[in-house]
Amino acid sequence: PGGNLGTPAVDMVEASSDQGLTVLELSSFQLALTRSLRLQTAVVTNFGADHLDRYRNLEEYLSDKLRMISFVADEGTLVLPWGDPAVDPFRGAFRGRILWFGEGASLPQGCLIQGDQLRVRLGGRERVLPLPPAPGLAAPHHRLNLAAAVAALHALGVEPEAALQAVLSYPGLPGRVERVAESAGVVFINDTQGTDLKALAAALKMDGGRVRL
Repeated sequence: PGGNLGTPAVDMVEASSDQGLTVLELSSFQLALTRSLRLQTAVVTNFGADHLDRYRNLEEYLSDKLRMISFVADEGTLVLPWGDPAVDPFRGAFRGRILWFGEGASLPQGCLIQGDQLRVRLGGRERVLPLPPAPGLAAPHHRLNLAAAVAALHALGVEPEAALQAVLSYPGLPGRVERVAESAGVVFINDTQGTDLKALAAALKMDGGRVRL
């Protein structure tokens, strides 16, 4: 993985291959400058007001975000959150296959979190996979991210069972709701990557009792 995660995408080119999988997190800043990119699958987890110190208004910010759609291959897939009107512009701009992810809702095709189960609705069939207790699923947005990842991996040919196991074994990224220590019953969380109010609000919904910010 790389892009907006610390490893520049250009540093990953020589190590990439047709048999491998390159995962990029693409910021609006990077998308604004990108001229050549081919994506098999694109994932939008959410959209909201951000980086308004750079953009004059939300429409300018959205315009750069929407550039990602133009880089998805004709046979590619877009993964979107179900029931979120903020991502309607992405849905409207895309002409290929869309898979959805969500929680506690009825979506047409994609991955749905219901309680301690992951329901995968793809190709006219539904599979129900149990979600074991895991620290990485402590926050509601973590469960949604898991559903999005399973949907994206399915679009790349990975079976949901294998995708779920891979996602559950992933340790997470430094500074993103990262559990760094526990002392005298207090758990310390490093969330220095939560740089806007929407990300902060999501992190504060973690299970685990009282929070001191």
